[in-house]
Amino acid sequence: MKRAGLWLVGVATLVGCFRSKTPPVQKPRGFPRVALPAKSYVPLLMDCPFTFMIPVYAEVAPYRDSKKKCWFNLKFKPFKATLHFTYAHIGRHLSSFTEDSRTLAYKHLTRSIGIREEKIIDPVNRVYGIIYYIDGDVASTCQFHFTDSVKHFLRGSFYFDIHTEPDSVAPVREFLHQDVAVIAQTLRWK
Repeated sequence: MKRAGLWLVGVATLVGCFRSKTPPVQKPRGFPRVALPAKSYVPLLMDCPFTFMIPVYAEVAPYRDSKKKCWFNLKFKPFKATLHFTYAHIGRHLSSFTEDSRTLAYKHLTRSIGIREEKIIDPVNRVYGIIYYIDGDVASTCQFHFTDSVKHFLRGSFYFDIHTEPDSVAPVREFLHQDVAVIAQTLRWK
């Protein structure tokens, strides 16, 4: 018994001698590295009254209701994200469409840390609208609407398909927001 006690004292002494003088520091939580593909675009091929360029890494998925043929999703499978599109012929209801779009974007205000609005004004191609960039822990980080002010109204909203932390997906979010800007720049009404 004495021998076991001496052995424990010896081990404790050795551990104490070789212990580091600096206190242990907890490492910050890491996030997985995301490989972003090269930017490349192709025309959207749909029988709709509009067209624009879409990224090659996005897949067009039709809306579940086949009666709404110009409602569709752009699926960004590598990033588990979706850009939802809805289209309407506006007739005399432009103000209600734009107000609905604004209301849907600003519903995120309770959880956001800010909303930036980027106005789109392209009189040559008759494209007018607003892109709402929504910062913070929100469901949708980008929403937008585009119109020609006479017939067409196209609305979009961007969502990650899984729960995310804003700082962990920041590079992907900014990467995909650039694609929304390209859509705005290349949108043409038919």
